[in-house]
Amino acid sequence: MVEVDFKKNIEEIFSGNIYKKIGLADDPFVIDPKNKISLFVDREESFNKLLRAIRNMKEGFQPHIAILGSHGIGKTHFIEFAYELLKTNQDKIGIDNLFYIKSKKGFTETFLRTGIENSEITKFFKENKNKKMLIFFDDLDIIFKRYSKEVINIFDLFSGSIIGTWDTYAWGLVKSNLDFKIPKTEAIYIDRLEHNYCLELLTKRLSAVKFNNNFNDFFPDFVINKLSIISDGNPYKLITYAKRYLDFLLDNNFSKIDEKRFSEFCDKINVQFLDDIKKRINTLQDKQRQMLRFIIDKVEVSAQEIASHFGMTRVAGMKNLKVLRDEKMLDNKTKDRTDFYYVPTELVFEISDYLEKLKEVPTELNNN
Repeated sequence: MVEVDFKKNIEEIFSGNIYKKIGLADDPFVIDPKNKISLFVDREESFNKLLRAIRNMKEGFQPHIAILGSHGIGKTHFIEFAYELLKTNQDKIGIDNLFYIKSKKGFTETFLRTGIENSEITKFFKENKNKKMLIFFDDLDIIFKRYSKEVINIFDLFSGSIIGTWDTYAWGLVKSNLDFKIPKTEAIYIDRLEHNYCLELLTKRLSAVKFNNNFNDFFPDFVINKLSIISDGNPYKLITYAKRYLDFLLDNNFSKIDEKRFSEFCDKINVQFLDDIKKRINTLQDKQRQMLRFIIDKVEVSAQEIASHFGMTRVAGMKNLKVLRDEKMLDNKTKDRTDFYYVPTELVFEISDYLEKLKEVPTELNNN
């Protein structure tokens, strides 16, 4: 057995030499890139709608703006892009201060550590009554799920200042819940990227870290095109597949890539196409579709949780979970001798998005 030289591996990776071998200066597919504005693609229509909504908000006509979309569709990238661009153009939009709250951690640090009334944002608001401000909340749906009373309080306190991202399904649940008084909202939907914008996104990512032209041997046109196709317009899925392809290259020390080797990669990651996913969902019973929505909302669940939530025996819950797993909609892992079921990350967007569309179709057509 050949002894692994871990010391050499450390040097190769941290010096960046491992990427230079394939013509890149660094990893092009990090999830949270720094230069978001230059990597932004498409979304002009949605961004212009956001600008009009902010103008109405500034004039006092709009209390809240919601950026809606399914998992992985690019809501976070969109709101970060908007925040960064508007921050550098404050004088043009007439906004005195902009704040960005990133997910639940940012929310707790900003508002809960010292209390909402004592937060820096509240102090600015009270001390500058005549000044305009915007507060951007990423993952406001996740924050709301844990801190609903506090979020409602913030809606009241900062009416006309809040822009937040929401999962479309979670937003629907909140809006239909009479226990919560959500202010009137301008909804801006973020949809799939068209194929040409997926190509542009990958090309921009690669160009940003290009070291030399050798990268064309590993990312030829057919690879970029096929990665764009299998992503089905989901930016998160696109970057996830591209990242896994990069790992595939680096782990196998290829001198170049061809269609046969790329097919090996697709087989390895078990690529599933949108039409196949739709067909399998269409064969499911109503209860099983509800289970999928429940599991996506909870991230992962046990058979006992399924049984309790849907009013069935544990055995019945297990049978339904087995159906979903056999249809490749679920995977499972064991923790403390209990199996937990979850929808694989790369399928969350496709499944939740299609389930939302099915809700708009008459029930008798759903089961055909």
